[in-house]
Amino acid sequence: DIERIMGGEFAHASVIEQLVQLTHKNMKLHAKPEALSRTHEDLSHMSTRLIIVWGEDKNVLGFAAYRTNSREGGKQTTFLYELQLAVSARGTKPSLAKALISEVEKWACLLGRGRLMLNVHKTNLLAAGFYEHGCGFSKVCEVEDCIVMEKMCLLEAPAQLLEAQGPSSAAL
Repeated sequence: DIERIMGGEFAHASVIEQLVQLTHKNMKLHAKPEALSRTHEDLSHMSTRLIIVWGEDKNVLGFAAYRTNSREGGKQTTFLYELQLAVSARGTKPSLAKALISEVEKWACLLGRGRLMLNVHKTNLLAAGFYEHGCGFSKVCEVEDCIVMEKMCLLEAPAQLLEAQGPSSAAL
């Protein structure tokens, strides 16, 4: 089952707790303790949108947490804060992680915020490779212990091309 929650504050406390536990379990080797201490606050924030995939046993198989109200470099941006999978959901075919990113991308495009950005810890080479080679993200820069990556939404590309060509071609 897939559940979409359009604001973290609407999620039940037990759901947020499952997401926090999964994040802490997955990130204990990569994230600093002070970053992990903000997980609950970030996931339950009113502007955080959640996409959760539930297993038959009612445990979380994976989730994506993102915000569509970011402005990075003056551009409206969707920022992917978390993409986490339970160990049992990794390596599935089709890829659950790619499906979650695709769902985030779809919502971002519908909201007109098709620039997707994320941070990945420098030590998390597996995730960085997945985002770059498996999902089409590109490295933008490095900030402290993170790699900043971005991807433009494919559904938004035609409008951007028309806009770049000027108003006369948009009328065609």
